[in-house]
Formats: sequence, structure tokens, C-alpha cells
Amino acid sequence: RRELPHFPFDMVVKFDLELNIVRTWHTGARRFVGEPMFVPRSSNVEDEDCGYIVVVEYAVSVKRCYLVILDAKKIGESDAVVARLAVPRN
Repeated sequence: RRELPHFPFDMVVKFDLELNIVRTWHTGARRFVGEPMFVPRSSNVEDEDCGYIVVVEYAVSVKRCYLVILDAKKIGESDAVVARLAVPRN
């Protein structure tokens, strides 16, 4: 992305190399994400995207971190977010 080519990042990108499709999930304005991690739904996974993407999101305006869980199959759709949990402050 030209506006934000380096860290901090504000989206998660999913590449479908077989269909040559790129799908994205954006955090929103003034929110940034760390490195995403894939968690499979189970050990008997048929599709490689059958699972969740877990990522930490930082909201600048409220100075708060959230643990965001995305449905890996739904990246690029409006209902990709499964949960957004506020990280407790000390």
C-alpha cells in the first residue's frame, strides 16, 4: 500500500495464489496491527484457511490494545471479525 508501505500496518492481507485474488481486512482509522498468527480450527483441517487469524490491534485515539480474532475464510468480508477483546491495563 503506497500510503503506508512500512510499519505500522493497518490491515491483514489474504492471498489466494490459486485464484490470484487478494482480500483485506482493515482496522479502521488510527488503528494498527502487529504480526498476525493463524490458528487452525482443528487438527483435521481440509482447507488451508479453515481457522482463525489472531492479531493485536492498537487504537491510537484511546491508547488501548485489543486482541482481534478473525475468521480466516471471511477475510475481505464485513463479518470477518469473530471477537475483539480489550487487553486489560495494569
